[in-house]
Amino acid sequence: MKKLFVTLLFMATLTAADVRAQRTPVPDRDRFRPTAAITGTVQLVDCNASPANVRITVGRQAVQPRPVAGNDFLWSYTISGLSAGIYTVTPSVARGWCGGGAWSPSTRRVTIENSLVAVRDINFEYRGRRTVTRINASLLASLLEAAFRGSQIHLNNYTPRRHADSGRDSWHVPNDSFVRFSAAAGGEERLFTLLETSAGPLRYYVQDMNVSRIIVRPATNAFRVTFFFEGGGGVEIKGHCSNTTSSIDPACAAGSDSTAPDFEVNNGRLDIDLRPIADRGDVTYGPFEITFDASVEGGGAGSIFDTQVKEMIRQKMDEFVRPLIDQPLRRRNVARSLRPVLDRFGVGTVVAVRFEGSDLVIESYPR
Repeated sequence: MKKLFVTLLFMATLTAADVRAQRTPVPDRDRFRPTAAITGTVQLVDCNASPANVRITVGRQAVQPRPVAGNDFLWSYTISGLSAGIYTVTPSVARGWCGGGAWSPSTRRVTIENSLVAVRDINFEYRGRRTVTRINASLLASLLEAAFRGSQIHLNNYTPRRHADSGRDSWHVPNDSFVRFSAAAGGEERLFTLLETSAGPLRYYVQDMNVSRIIVRPATNAFRVTFFFEGGGGVEIKGHCSNTTSSIDPACAAGSDSTAPDFEVNNGRLDIDLRPIADRGDVTYGPFEITFDASVEGGGAGSIFDTQVKEMIRQKMDEFVRPLIDQPLRRRNVARSLRPVLDRFGVGTVVAVRFEGSDLVIESYPR
C-alpha cells in the first residue's frame, strides 16, 4: 500500500511539472540576435556619383549610404545586426563612375567587443582624378555659332496703312516683331510689340529690320553671340508727322511724310555675352548680358533715334530676348553643342571652367 502511494505521488508531481512546462512560454530567439552596428560617413571629392552608385560592404552585408542634409557629397551609413568579432569594412563605387580615383582608406578593420554596442566614425573618402584641359576658345565659339545659325530677329512696327489712334493718324502695327531661335538652339519663337516713338507731332517707326548674319567670338570672360542687322539697303526708320486725323494738319506744314524725314540704320547689332560655367558635368553658360546698338545717317531727327528709338528697341530686346536666353532648355542645347569637342579632348565630367587668355580652361574628372 505504501509503495502504491509513493508511486501515485510521483506521477502527480510529473503531471504538475508537465502542466507548468506547457504554460511557460518558449524564450523569444529575437531577444538573443546580435545588435551591434558599424556606422560612419562617406565623402566624395571630384566625383559626381550618387548614393545609389556607392556600397559599403561587411562580410555578406552591403548597404547604400544615405544623404546628409545640407551636403550633396557627404553621406552616412549603418550596418547593423553584427556579433562580437573582427570585421573588414570595404567601400566601393560602381563601375563607370569617377574612374581613376581612390578610396582613403581602401578598407577599415573593425573589432566589435560587445554585441550590444555600435562602433562609430568608420569613415571613408573617395577622391576622383581631376584633370585640366586647355581648349582654344575660338574652336568652341565656332560650335556655338553653328548652334545659333539660322536664328532670326525681325523688328517692325510700321504699316503703310494709315489709321486713327487717339484722335490723330498713326502708322503703328502691334505684335509684328519676333525672335526665332534655330532648332539647334531650342527652336522657340516669341512675338512682341515695338512702341511708337514721338517728338511733338513727329512719329517714328521701325520698318523691316532683320538679322543678316550671326557670329560667335570669344570676348572678355564670355562667348559673345552677335546678331548683325542688315543695313544700307533701305529705310529702316520711317518718319511721319501727325497731330490730327483731318486732311490738313497745321503741325505738319510740309505734309505728313515730308515733315518727318526717314533714316537708314547702320551697324545695327545685338550682342549677347554668355559666361561659361560647369553644369551637370558639361560646359554651358550662366550669367549673361544683352546690349543693342545702332546708328543712323543724318542729323536732326537722328538725335531722336539715339535718345528714344534705340533705347526703346534696347528695352524691348532685353524684355523679350532675355527670358528666351535664360532657359534651362537653351543651356542644355548649348551644352550638347559643345560636348563633341570636349569628348575629342578627353574631357569627362566638368567641375570648373574659366577663361585664360585665348583658351578655355576646363577642370574635369573621368566619367
